[in-house]
Amino acid sequence: MQTGQAMSLRSHLTGLLPDVLLAALAEGPGWLVHTDGAALTWEPDGAPEIGDEAVVLRWRHESGLHATQRIVRMPTHRTATVQVTLAQQDTTDSLPLSAIQPLVLLWSGLELTSLRLRTLGGGVTHGSYPPSAYREREVVLRSSISDPFIIESAPDGRSSNRDLPFLQLHAEGGGVITALEWSGPWYQEVRAHPTGAMLWAGVPGDELVLAPGETLALPAVHLIGYTGDMTAGGNACRRYLYDVVCPGLGGKPVLPTLSYDSFFGVATDFDETFLRRQVDRAAELGLEYFVVDAGWYDGCGPPDGRGPFRLGVGNWEHVDTRKFPQGLESLAAYVAAKGLALGLWFDIERAHVTSRWANEHPDWYLRVDEDFIHRQHVTAAVIEPGRTPVSSPGGTPVGGPGPDFKHLNLGVPAAQERVIAVIGDWVERLDLKWIRWDYNFGPAPYWTAADPTGKIAFRHLEGLYRVLDTLVARYPDLVIETCAGGGRRVDLGMLRRAQAAWFSDHTVDRHICRAMQVGFGRLLPSHLANSAVPVNRNEGDGNVSDRDVLSRMAGALSFDGDIASWSPRLTRRVAALVEIYKQVRWLLTQDCYPLTPAPQRPEDGEAVAFVARDGTEAVVLAYRMPDGPPLPPLQLRGLRPGATFELHDPVSRVPGTRLVAEAPTGPGLTLDVPADGAVLRQLRLVGQA
Repeated sequence: MQTGQAMSLRSHLTGLLPDVLLAALAEGPGWLVHTDGAALTWEPDGAPEIGDEAVVLRWRHESGLHATQRIVRMPTHRTATVQVTLAQQDTTDSLPLSAIQPLVLLWSGLELTSLRLRTLGGGVTHGSYPPSAYREREVVLRSSISDPFIIESAPDGRSSNRDLPFLQLHAEGGGVITALEWSGPWYQEVRAHPTGAMLWAGVPGDELVLAPGETLALPAVHLIGYTGDMTAGGNACRRYLYDVVCPGLGGKPVLPTLSYDSFFGVATDFDETFLRRQVDRAAELGLEYFVVDAGWYDGCGPPDGRGPFRLGVGNWEHVDTRKFPQGLESLAAYVAAKGLALGLWFDIERAHVTSRWANEHPDWYLRVDEDFIHRQHVTAAVIEPGRTPVSSPGGTPVGGPGPDFKHLNLGVPAAQERVIAVIGDWVERLDLKWIRWDYNFGPAPYWTAADPTGKIAFRHLEGLYRVLDTLVARYPDLVIETCAGGGRRVDLGMLRRAQAAWFSDHTVDRHICRAMQVGFGRLLPSHLANSAVPVNRNEGDGNVSDRDVLSRMAGALSFDGDIASWSPRLTRRVAALVEIYKQVRWLLTQDCYPLTPAPQRPEDGEAVAFVARDGTEAVVLAYRMPDGPPLPPLQLRGLRPGATFELHDPVSRVPGTRLVAEAPTGPGLTLDVPADGAVLRQLRLVGQA
């Protein structure tokens, strides 16, 4: 390999990208940074450093700015991670930087109509069906006379508050999925030209200047190559995230979790006596975690702490003794005695202006004027200088800070250390095994007000990742569940540090929850996708049936609210379903095969199979809408061809039948799913071909 070629990203993607995309990919470093509207031109700064695990390319600019590009190849998963770090090595400030693009790829010599793009909607909270959250969008590029195809974060700055930050580009025979490891504002853009396409991914920057000796690590870019069809690409992404990116638990691969959470159904209307009743019921159901959500701390409004939870955020070191007269230690002991693991909720990146942290440590929070703090809404946030963010029915068009909140600045080392210390203290005092890490407002208005250049976002996220990395390493059996007013911050930066993801605050309608959970699994490993069956205070059995539980079984399974109000009969039934879930949940970490198209109309149901990677076992989940037609015969995929399987219905306990795994052109599997119903089937290998 010649030196010039070795300095090109293309030469280090051999064997990772499918041949059709690799052959058409142009030479070049694969990233760009602009100043005054023009891309900087870089010169090699020494020979490539090619090691067993990584390739390091060094670049310099005549202004004194240097760049180090680190490429980590993982041939077993056909992936590469690319990260560029800028450093100002001159004695003066750097040029003002803008249009920061950690990924730029140009393909030529491709038939345009051979290129397909697939994306998923972000984790918004909508009450419509089919939901926009995690909805699949697939298009083919047919003409170069077109506006660009764009996916991006919402203007409020949370990474998945409009689109999920993963883009799948598919050509004949294979493709690549691109994603930024970044939990702030971003965009990915594809522009077609007559013989191919250009893809770039960027983050905000507006006249960003590095001081002498200062460095700036750009977001890491993940390139996930694959061969096969679009579904094969989705499974390549799922495998890579599960095997490589997402953390394990206690030194082992993580399974989808079974948990109780207090919030949905009762909000802050609880005390220790109420929660003890829920602990008893959670133990009867066979759940594993018991999470006390928002409202355990002091300050949630008079007279008894059962008002808005947001009023107390920032009082993280002070328990509401009106609810917990003996502190949380008494409840923790009761939870442990029942064989459950305790969890606790935090929204630690913000604080109400009346909270202790906001008043005792004002230097930890972004410096913005008081008029800004009290403003109800901010109506714009720049994604890229001179470019208006694209609006979307699936996104929150305007992101605002909400009234009377301050944003923690985790670029401040003292703030990082205090967060680590306080959460660590709770973990050790209560033997916590779960943290719900919430983020209930958008950062972009705060970041823009405090630092229009965008540098502050880099520093905050560096600090956030350091905090989470420290907690993951220090407490290896602690589940960290990422949350952001639902699923508004689902990205590789958070998923690298989380064993679960609360993917939407919509929990009421089972059809919406199911569609979101199944959609999530088309690209992301389903052990992350946590959804709940909510129960209102004193609601009893009225709104819970088998289908409500089955509609949350395509990911992590949770129960919220007043489950103690259930009758013994319903408790026994749900416990039986929980036991079935325990038997099949490992399959949710395996390959995902959608058996029907993603729902596009209100009457569309769907079916999905999760299949062991070796093809020896599967679980099929099928759902029908109240006014929907019967599901068509389902073409099972991923099973060992020609092998014999037992098809079993563990829910109704109907005796099993046998079937032979057939070619995709066979008659398919017919399931009798009643209107407004849900079914589950297990398949186990009983004979080889």
